[in-house]
Order: sequence, then C-alpha cells, then structure tokens
Amino acid sequence: MPAEDVAKSGEEEVKNAGPPPETVKLNFRLPHEAVFADAEVNMVLVPAETGDFGILPGHVPVVAKLRPGVVSVENKESVTSRYFVSSGFAFAHADSSVDILAVEAVPVEHLDETVVRKMLSEHTAKFQAAKDDYEKATHQIGIDVSTAMVSAIETMGK
Repeated sequence: MPAEDVAKSGEEEVKNAGPPPETVKLNFRLPHEAVFADAEVNMVLVPAETGDFGILPGHVPVVAKLRPGVVSVENKESVTSRYFVSSGFAFAHADSSVDILAVEAVPVEHLDETVVRKMLSEHTAKFQAAKDDYEKATHQIGIDVSTAMVSAIETMGK
C-alpha cells in the first residue's frame, strides 16, 4: 500500500471514530498470559522509546516501541496498577482501544530491590570485563533493564 493510502486510511479511521467513549478498552498481553483482556480503564501510561506518554479515550492512533519501564493502568475506580515491562509494543487505536504486547511484565511491588541491585552490579562488572562486542551488548541490556527496575522501585516508594 502506498504511503499516501496509509495516511488516508488513518485519517478515515479517525473521522469515522465518532465521539470518544468515556474509557479506554485495554488488552495487555504477555506470551504466556493476558494481564488485561478487554478491560475498561480510565488511562494507560506507557514507557515508549521516544518518551513516556499517556493514553486517554480519544487518543490519536499510534504505535510505539516500549523500552524497559513501567506501564501504569488507572482503572475505573481510579486505582492505579503498575507493571514493569522489559520491552514490547503499544498500539492505540482510533476507537479508544489499546493493545500492549510485552515480552515480560511483573507488578512493580513484586520487584525485590536487593536482587535488582545485585543484578545491576553483576551486569556492570561483566560489561567492564567483556572481551567482545556481543558480551558488551548482552550486559548493556542487563544494565539498562536493571537500572529501569531500580528507578521503578525508587519511584514506587515515593
């Protein structure tokens, strides 16, 4: 499909969407389970590689690659659940539905600060001792994920 046709189809999707509903319909899936399936929620915050952003009813359609960070979900009772994700994608659709596909996710309150800080220390030491680019890249990913976990834990405590 030519680029101009893709743009037109996106414009048509937005035009035909009508007024936004009062909630977002959330599907948050992992390879082995559905964290949320067609859940009606107030808002979703996602950690995209281009920056964190919130999705409310009526959000413009968007596809975003997720970086290690926290997905926050505010339910209809205004209670927020926070999940640490390692990576994945978020899709916001013109009909106010959101699909989040993550490789891994864990409730932030289940992260153990002692274990996470140990992981960060181990990956840092292995990165410094790496003999080739592959080892460096592998441990850099570990450093990035561990650092994001530490940040999530520290933010949870505030």
